[in-house]
Amino acid sequence: MVLGSDLLLVGKHYQKRFSFFDDTANSLISTCPCPVMTIPENAQYSFIKRIIYASTFLLEDCDAIFQLKQWLKTFNGELICINVSKDKSQLVTAKRKMAILERLFPQEDITFRCFMSEKSLSIERYTSLNEGDLLCSMHKDRNMFQWLFQPSTSKALANKSPRPMIIFHQHMLSSKF
Repeated sequence: MVLGSDLLLVGKHYQKRFSFFDDTANSLISTCPCPVMTIPENAQYSFIKRIIYASTFLLEDCDAIFQLKQWLKTFNGELICINVSKDKSQLVTAKRKMAILERLFPQEDITFRCFMSEKSLSIERYTSLNEGDLLCSMHKDRNMFQWLFQPSTSKALANKSPRPMIIFHQHMLSSKF
């Protein structure tokens, strides 16, 4: 247990094959009471100028966006919040939620984007194309069925991303509202 910490840093190695059991970093992503920053093996330090936050534009995202905005003040960077939808109806809903977030965060250094594609591949591709230095997402609470049959997007990103990643956990944010 990491009491009173604002952020936990953990090294991450690439898993070459599926394992029923989580490695240490994935276990911390699921259980840690604070955000977890994974640092992939072979990662090179670069000054953080652009953060990409992959989001479903939920109410809980407001606190994560606020925290990221505070951290960005240190780096004088920008935040791009993206939503990747797999079909047109999800895209329409995401655009409605995005309009609300744009009103809540009218700052010039926060940008919101929605597009339709396959999730984890598109998020990483978008981050690379837009020269993101840090990728962020929220690990959502899931029931047993979801845990068994729907892989976690945040864990998949953390396992494959060549850049550092911050993962917020939904339970730590939703309790604040």
